[in-house]
Amino acid sequence: MRVGAVFGLLTVTLGLALPAGLLPAADFEARYREAAASFHSLRAEGGAQPAQWRALAESFRGIQSSGPGSRRGADALYSAALSQREAYRVSGEWRDLSGAVAGFRSFVNHYPQDRLADDSLMHLADLVATGYDDLSGAQQTYRQVLTAYPEGDQVPAAKKRLAALTAAIAAKSENRPAAAASTFAPTATGASGPSAARASPATVGGIRPGGANGGRLKRVQYWSALQWTRIIFTTDPFVPYRFDRLTASGDRPNRLYFDLLGAQSAPEVPALINVDDALLTRIRVDRFNADTTRVVLDLKEIAGFEVKDFLLPNERKIVVDLLPPKELLAAGVRKSAPARARSPRRSAPAADGQLPQLTLQSSLGLKVKKVMIDPGHGGRDPGAVAFGLQEKNVVLKIAGHLRALLKKKHRKLQVGMTRESDRFISLQNRPLLAKQFGADLFVSIHLNANPFQRFHGVETYFLNLTRDASALRVAARENATTEKRVSDLNAILVDLLRDTTIVESSALARTLHASLLETLQSGHRNVRNLGVKQAPFLVLMGAEMPGVLVEAGFVTNRRENKRLRDTAYLDKIAEGIYEGLRRYIEQQNPVAAHPSTASLALNARF
Repeated sequence: MRVGAVFGLLTVTLGLALPAGLLPAADFEARYREAAASFHSLRAEGGAQPAQWRALAESFRGIQSSGPGSRRGADALYSAALSQREAYRVSGEWRDLSGAVAGFRSFVNHYPQDRLADDSLMHLADLVATGYDDLSGAQQTYRQVLTAYPEGDQVPAAKKRLAALTAAIAAKSENRPAAAASTFAPTATGASGPSAARASPATVGGIRPGGANGGRLKRVQYWSALQWTRIIFTTDPFVPYRFDRLTASGDRPNRLYFDLLGAQSAPEVPALINVDDALLTRIRVDRFNADTTRVVLDLKEIAGFEVKDFLLPNERKIVVDLLPPKELLAAGVRKSAPARARSPRRSAPAADGQLPQLTLQSSLGLKVKKVMIDPGHGGRDPGAVAFGLQEKNVVLKIAGHLRALLKKKHRKLQVGMTRESDRFISLQNRPLLAKQFGADLFVSIHLNANPFQRFHGVETYFLNLTRDASALRVAARENATTEKRVSDLNAILVDLLRDTTIVESSALARTLHASLLETLQSGHRNVRNLGVKQAPFLVLMGAEMPGVLVEAGFVTNRRENKRLRDTAYLDKIAEGIYEGLRRYIEQQNPVAAHPSTASLALNARF
């Protein structure tokens, strides 16, 4: 099909290197075929449980992340959304509905020119109408099919569905609920499985409305940091958008614009926001035409930009990071933002995706004097459980040995623990305990779980936004015991976007993870490196010190489960974490270790 418009990518990086480490083609194809066979098998059985569909969706997302630029990468992401939709069809649960909606939207954002992009929009519109009971949002999405893919094979179905929906909305406005209910009953037309011919899947049943309204630009915010400028557009859910970058011409500067299709700007959104930092001059908001609100960023010199899209229960956040050129990054000088802007005290990741050599904390030579260790879960919350092993008990043993090591080898270091026995502590109170203790570092120790027993390995997290499906799954599981309601998520996200310890936490995570992996692999085979990742863990939110969350193994993997019963192996985990902390702590006094480098950094910054 020919694409009439290109819509906003979920994550776009311009001027940056692409990630390495993709799977060989043969392995990638084999993994996809295996997952596709599982999809058809679950469909044929007819009695698959929601958990099976969720696990399959995650498997497809993992395949897509291993080869996002391949044809199979597109197939895998589409199949992940279909699997999540099947989970919703069986469970009727909100998490499965929102997962399916996010999946189809993600496919359109990742692969706007793919042959299945219009199919994804049709599925998305159906779910918005029947699941969220958001008829106006569905109406916008059907129109998107017609405007973005005018020659696509879904145009006839979209026109028919749009006409029925318009009649349903009219009937609803005239207080004729029975007629409205019978007028619109979508049955999305699209590929019903991996590499399948197009078919008509079962109609999805509705649940409580998700509060989606659509059609408004609600807020525009920005923050100027040492290494980037971040702009956040908050809209109602499911507002489609597109963006492009324009080069300077005449008296017009370099510009980056975002078209919010079908959206009106709320009265409280200013038409002009003066920023005037090193990367951004101003933000302009205006009507582009009757159906489009345009947000224009007047740029200075930048190396590139990143766009991330976060769909929350009641709104959507489009996060734009402007990245500085290397010469500006090297100078370390940024013009202060106006008082309206929030200016983080420390730096954010550099434009090339690597950490700056010196953070502000290390440049000032601040020493680590107190460490808080957080054994995950406890009390009524056992954490991950498999084959009779409970996460809460194992991590408490690891934490106890780690504290003993730190006290023995660093006598001047004060070490605290959020819990020393089998008791429950809420996720919100754990970082508060660290702050009350005056901790300089926070280490939360956990064990992992996965419906597929073959998953194994070690991974370390720091707090940040992410779109990685696997990281989000881990965060969702670890966040499950929070007393926060879903409605609090917006405030939590804003706090996260203002976080000032991302760089230090990232450096701590990388140092600690490398040491942990090195220690475990020195005495055991098949200790898999799952890497350093970022995700929104509630246990790390609110802490004002660098913090990490360590997932030291999978209780659901039989081999690792057996190792986690061995005291000697738990001691090895503690020793690996200790070694990482030791290395990081030593790095926090660069004045003594590298006086010339530290002096240069201080002189450049101040």
